[in-house]
Amino acid sequence: MRQARLGEAPGMMALEVAMDELAEKLGMEPVELLVLNDAQVVPEVADRGSASGG
Repeated sequence: MRQARLGEAPGMMALEVAMDELAEKLGMEPVELLVLNDAQVVPEVADRGSASGG
């Protein structure tokens, strides 16, 4: 499990733990779930950068 970093909002850790649990239930890697749900990344071309082409 991940530890909260100094200065990080306390709710972020709870959100990340929930995302990890969801990924586990879906049979996915947590980072794969994050990429699929990131509004800044186009999943089909995730290795190319953001949806805006940057």
